[in-house]
Amino acid sequence: MLDTCAAADGEDRSAAEVLAQWLPTGRIGHVHVNDPNKRAPGQGDMCFGDVLGVVARSGFGGYISAEPFVYEPSGLAAAAVAAGYLRGLAEQIGDGS
Repeated sequence: MLDTCAAADGEDRSAAEVLAQWLPTGRIGHVHVNDPNKRAPGQGDMCFGDVLGVVARSGFGGYISAEPFVYEPSGLAAAAVAAGYLRGLAEQIGDGS
């Protein structure tokens, strides 16, 4: 599993670079996407385009889940922002699934 928030806090390189190294090994079964500010993707400064690009190019078949720890303004709103933001990025890179 790779957690983008933990990777941002604990690695000396980007989450996308870590994924590019480890996805081909088959050792990553799922990816948690969350911003280092503990909010959902699209609610902070981390750009997830590179992360989703690496995932798409790798042919990864596992799960990608938004995992915020701060639900602002509410859980439903955080989920809606994350879903819309990630869907938009997926469409940009050509993986609108």
